[in-house]
Amino acid sequence: MGCERHLWFAPCPRSRSASRYVESRLFKMPRQNFSVATKIKLAQRVCYRCSNPQCSRPTIGPSTEDGESASIGVAAHIHAASSGGPRYNSNQSDYARASHENGIWLCQSCSRLVDIDFEGYSAAQLTEWKSLAESAARLRYSDTVLLAMRQL
Repeated sequence: MGCERHLWFAPCPRSRSASRYVESRLFKMPRQNFSVATKIKLAQRVCYRCSNPQCSRPTIGPSTEDGESASIGVAAHIHAASSGGPRYNSNQSDYARASHENGIWLCQSCSRLVDIDFEGYSAAQLTEWKSLAESAARLRYSDTVLLAMRQL
């Protein structure tokens, strides 16, 4: 493997094969990361809960630092952010790859699980999880609002 400190055209001294290093640098596709706004949108749409229906754990809570919060949530890609990743869709545009439609909010454990066992977790299944989690959040929110209105 190469390292980031060496130029793409120069052999990396830590690399077993300079040609593999150059090839990996030349043909590496850029990763389409989510913006901060997209990450927040994904988290808020499911009330900061993991979208895996078998998990649904809260992914944010108070930190040990006074007034701060700690998060174990991850904005995961349904279709991979770059080629070679789990569930990569070559027909997807860069814009679509980084959009909230291609994202799902998961805890770190579930995010790792769906990326390691990507054949066991299809894009269709993750999209269904996302839809179910958003519906559940909507119901929780609606029930809370109705209860508050009754108390007025």
